[in-house]
Amino acid sequence: MSIVTYAQPRAVSHRRSRRVPRFTKDHDGRAIVLVPIASQDQPAKLFQEDFEALMKTGITDQWHYNNNGVDCSYVRCAVGRGTDKTMTVARLIMRPRAGVIIGYRDGNRLNLRRDNLELGTGPAKARERMTMSIPLAA
Repeated sequence: MSIVTYAQPRAVSHRRSRRVPRFTKDHDGRAIVLVPIASQDQPAKLFQEDFEALMKTGITDQWHYNNNGVDCSYVRCAVGRGTDKTMTVARLIMRPRAGVIIGYRDGNRLNLRRDNLELGTGPAKARERMTMSIPLAA
């Protein structure tokens, strides 16, 4: 009887490389942070003071772009350690009360600078957005 030995398979690492935020200045000379987003070519952009405030609360800097199922995508991050609960970064920055939505003045959901975010009410804002995007018949 012969003994057959097999080479042990190598351990496969399923860890992804860590995306590292970059600190820089915007065209107005304000301190901003460019946060790489999973599966996106462009980073999210926000003021450095907002980024630092988020980091002090324990929120991760590993963000992703997530579709809400109605053709709108948002930058989201995990909140709390060891949890799969996520929130939009814009809501964490602006901290609106329940029922208040956040709009993006330039339409770019990766631009999380506070001067690009605006608070509004849901249904009226949604109707306004729909009427602007649907061409009227002549």
